[in-house]
Amino acid sequence: MKITFKIFELNRRRNRAIFSEKAVLQQERAQKKQELIETLQVGNILKGRIVGVSTFGAFVDIGGADGLIHISELSWDPVSSPADIVTVGTEMDVYVVKIDKENLKIALSLKRLTPEPWEIIKDELVVGRKIVAKVTKITTFGAFVRTEQGVEGLVHVSEISNQELGSVEDIESVINVGQSLDLTIVNVDTERKRLGLSLISSAKPEENDEVQVAAVSEDSETNIEENSETTSVSNDEDSTNEEVTEEEKEV
Repeated sequence: MKITFKIFELNRRRNRAIFSEKAVLQQERAQKKQELIETLQVGNILKGRIVGVSTFGAFVDIGGADGLIHISELSWDPVSSPADIVTVGTEMDVYVVKIDKENLKIALSLKRLTPEPWEIIKDELVVGRKIVAKVTKITTFGAFVRTEQGVEGLVHVSEISNQELGSVEDIESVINVGQSLDLTIVNVDTERKRLGLSLISSAKPEENDEVQVAAVSEDSETNIEENSETTSVSNDEDSTNEEVTEEEKEV
């Protein structure tokens, strides 16, 4: 078996030599990476294997060279830890996002292998339409929510309640993280991928329904009273007619 080493130190007087096989392997890998980078293009889809996972992403062996999937490129959904998405040894397809030939760096993506949620649902995002979304975060200026399709939106504090809500605690007295809400779309910015939603607007139709029910009840009561008065008048007239008839009989 032939093994290639790199000489780090050679001292003939002391008959000492220091070799490194690792240095040779690193050099060979760098050479392979250089050759691979020359053939890569942004948008390529490659076969890879996860060889390392860190707090900021995952390292992928794509055939003689390593690339990095940054944590922001692992999923369209928010990711707390790369370890929640990938594990060492897993083989998967990856998408080439960026190639840095000067520094021999390859940026990869996992999420770009699937359509972006905005592209899937954008035709359905119409002002006035009602949607269901789950609260993911509450801040002093409102609540962030996520639709069933994975699109994030903001319910501004002014659209949560007619009452003044000046703190996170005030908002949490109305809604909570993890709660599903029936909301109304009040603003859509497809270019900047921003979605404005309202909880107040979604509640208004119900209030209107209550008003209509109350109005119907009042009308019904009025009709009943009018009918009662009509019946009373009719009965009085009948009584009068009966009295006149009796008098005629006596005459």
